[in-house]
Amino acid sequence: MRKKRVLWLEDAAHSKFRDLAVPLYMQGTYELIVAEDVSTAASLVETTEFDALIVDIRVPPGTDPEWIEAYQKRGQDIAGARLGVEFLRSVMRHPKALVHLEQPPVWLRPTSVAVFSVERRERLVDELEGLEIGHFLQKTAYISKSALLDTVEAVMRSDGPSTDGGREEG
Repeated sequence: MRKKRVLWLEDAAHSKFRDLAVPLYMQGTYELIVAEDVSTAASLVETTEFDALIVDIRVPPGTDPEWIEAYQKRGQDIAGARLGVEFLRSVMRHPKALVHLEQPPVWLRPTSVAVFSVERRERLVDELEGLEIGHFLQKTAYISKSALLDTVEAVMRSDGPSTDGGREEG
């Protein structure tokens, strides 16, 4: 039986947030694949099936010209551009998506997605409207080291939106 595959789109996964990945690796149940930019994440979802997507909102565009153009249209800085939102719109084939993937993932369900961001959920409601994201976790200075694992496990057992796991907000 294969391990459950998790894509974590997080530009600081190998630096500031690397401790969050340790419990996930220690669990031994999951294969964690990290994308540090949207170009890499988009390429991965077009070629690989994932059981869960954990998406930061403030991420860089990477090298793909379409994502660079989307970045420029949305704000010119990571916080303002919120390319994680644009990535979610693209993978979920939302009509407002600026970038359309050549091979959108047919396996993706809104309940298999979690937003993992420093921004409060209330600040993202309008941009995430219509995506029906299953889970939201706010990164804080006091985030539990098991927050990523807790969020992934909430996604894996999900049949609908959740507000449990880590320091999720409802």
